[in-house]
Amino acid sequence: MNGRSAPDAPAPERRNWWRRNRGALLALALLLPTSAGVIGVQEWRTNNTEVTVPADTVPAGESIRTEGAVIGPVVLADAEGAEVPPGARAVAATFPVALESGPITCGISALRETDGERRRWNTGASVTGWSPPPDSWTTCPSEPDGSDVVVSVVFVVPAGAGPFVLDLLVGSESRLLRFELD
Repeated sequence: MNGRSAPDAPAPERRNWWRRNRGALLALALLLPTSAGVIGVQEWRTNNTEVTVPADTVPAGESIRTEGAVIGPVVLADAEGAEVPPGARAVAATFPVALESGPITCGISALRETDGERRRWNTGASVTGWSPPPDSWTTCPSEPDGSDVVVSVVFVVPAGAGPFVLDLLVGSESRLLRFELD
C-alpha cells in the first residue's frame, strides 16, 4: 500500500420515493375511488329512493276511501303558539280519519314543496309551544270504533316556502297518498 486509502465503497443505490411507497400508493389509488363510490351511492339511495311506490294524488279539499277508512280532506294552517326560529313558520296539517272496518296503519311521510326548490320536511312533533287540538291524534288510529278521529301534525318550514303536498303512507301494502294542499 502506498499510503493511499482504498477507494470508498460505492454508495448503496437509493430507491426513489415512488418505488419505496408503491404499496401505499396502490392502496390509495384503490381505496379513494371505492370510498367515494360507496359514500355517493349511499347518499343517492338516501335522497332518491325513500318511496318506492307510486303516489295516488288526492286533489285539494277531497277525501279518499282506502283500506277500510276514509281519509281527508287535509287542511294546512299556521300552527298557533308554536315557537320557531326567525325566518321560519310552523304549519299544521289536519285531517279526519273515519275507520269503517279493521285497523289501518298510516305514517306521515313528509310535507313536500311542489314548486321552487322542491324541498321536503319531516314532522316536527316536538315543536315547542304547539300542542295538537284537543281529541286529535298524531297518527292514524289502529282500532276501529266507528267514530271519526282527527289527525294533526306540525311541520317547521321556511317563511317563504310553498305550495305543498302531504305524503301519507297507508296500509299494510304501503300505499302512498299525496294530498294536494291549498
